[in-house]
Amino acid sequence: MEQQKKQKVIAGFIGAVALIIAVGWYAESGKESTDDATLEAHTIPICPKVSGYIVTLYIRDNQQVKKGDLLAEIDPRDYQLRVEAAKANLASAEVSAKNAIVNAKRQLAIGKAAGTQKEIDNALTAEATAKAAVDSAKAQLSIAEKDLADTQLIAPEDGVVTMRTAEQGAYVNTGKQLFIIVGKERWVVANFKETQLTDMRAGQKVNIEIDAYPDLKLEGLVDSIQSGTGARFSAFPPENATGNFVKIVQRVPVKITFKQLEHEGIILGPGLSVYPTVYTKKSK
Repeated sequence: MEQQKKQKVIAGFIGAVALIIAVGWYAESGKESTDDATLEAHTIPICPKVSGYIVTLYIRDNQQVKKGDLLAEIDPRDYQLRVEAAKANLASAEVSAKNAIVNAKRQLAIGKAAGTQKEIDNALTAEATAKAAVDSAKAQLSIAEKDLADTQLIAPEDGVVTMRTAEQGAYVNTGKQLFIIVGKERWVVANFKETQLTDMRAGQKVNIEIDAYPDLKLEGLVDSIQSGTGARFSAFPPENATGNFVKIVQRVPVKITFKQLEHEGIILGPGLSVYPTVYTKKSK
């Protein structure tokens, strides 16, 4: 009798454990999660197109800016002088061109009666050369005006200034990164195991948890799945032609977009760790 009671207790315990496992398995089926995921954003390096001294710096670290805002200004005086010189060169070229045109018309009017074919050809050549000189002077003026305009660094889109190395009064060279603007758009890049992609499709619902804000629950959608593993597109993709092959489960980047991302006082910067859960089960 005692033995039967023990057997019933053991059987009941095993049944309960099996039930818990079954319920847990069912609850987790149709979901795929990973902790290999980060928050991403557009990062735009701001580099000057002309060199010179920074005379005015209008931004500070982590400042929000709007598209079209003036961020910094490089000393424009040298470039203003180049514009004035280009204008003077253009004016001189236009005067020379007018004289060449008048002279060519005169030679054509009098014809060979008072001159030679060579003189006519020379006049026409001089006219064409003078017109080309005017076009060249106009191009040089456009370049000078563009360089002058490029002394002002303008925000290409809304965002936040970060990684600032520029200082007012410092000399900067063309192409040197002064700071970065982090755009407002955010998305998640989650590196799922290849075995987790079987039922994953674009448009599926995603629950997103961010380590920095554990109480913040966000929703998103699977945007797209990369056509290839992360290792395949790395700087040094693995080579398995040596004969010593060990199969490793590969990771595939999946882009996840947010349904809504407006939270007062919360800074969601790129690089933050994210835990996404994709609901791959088909809704009935």
